[in-house]
Amino acid sequence: MDITFQCDKCGQYIVIDEAGAELQVSCPKCGQSLSVPKAVGASPPTIANSNSNAASHTSLVNCSACGKQISIAADSCPSCGQPNKSKKISCPNCKSGNVQRIQMGSKVGAALLFGVFAMGRLTKTWECNDCKFKW
Repeated sequence: MDITFQCDKCGQYIVIDEAGAELQVSCPKCGQSLSVPKAVGASPPTIANSNSNAASHTSLVNCSACGKQISIAADSCPSCGQPNKSKKISCPNCKSGNVQRIQMGSKVGAALLFGVFAMGRLTKTWECNDCKFKW
């Protein structure tokens, strides 16, 4: 019998044989060190209240493509690979949720005006409206 559990950091589902119960393993997606839960009495993940900030890292949502439950923190569905559209983007610098995607027209304009000197801006996708950090 297999043990299925989820990475606390990235939400990746991990399946391991029950012989690996209570061992330390690394998440194949993010490298987080995890302890494999016991097979006996293991219960499936539960859906937490999506309005709760404290439980938001463990809450589950349905995948828009295949309908299976995935962690709200996961980048994509582990079953079908569909990007997680429920994932909220926040600034890695100030943790603000007030972010916007950098428009392609802005990148093209910077490339035309500044050429190779605009390379730093061309590789960024998001900009924080609060601290102006780009990543």
